[in-house]
Amino acid sequence: MNDWPRFRIPVSALVVSAVLAPTYAHAYIDPGSAGFVITTVLGAIAAAGYVIRGWLGTAKNWLRRVGRRGDSGEHPSDKPTAEAGPSASNTDESTSTKP
Repeated sequence: MNDWPRFRIPVSALVVSAVLAPTYAHAYIDPGSAGFVITTVLGAIAAAGYVIRGWLGTAKNWLRRVGRRGDSGEHPSDKPTAEAGPSASNTDESTSTKP
């Protein structure tokens, strides 16, 4: 099958623009532009590091939580805590703070 008619206009436009394009580009990049590019790249690297650090911290905390769960699937912080007051182990007189 002949595909030339479909590509005739884009190829012709490319040839015409290549012939009419100037051979020398009189462009000037000032030193401030290089500093801007360097600052942008360093900022992007720092931001990526910050985001990755956050993701890794979240994953690490999640893995710690999952690792602490028992066979019942409950988290240790879900268990009820003892009520406030003296416990059975603090009843001996040697640890008392009374004068």
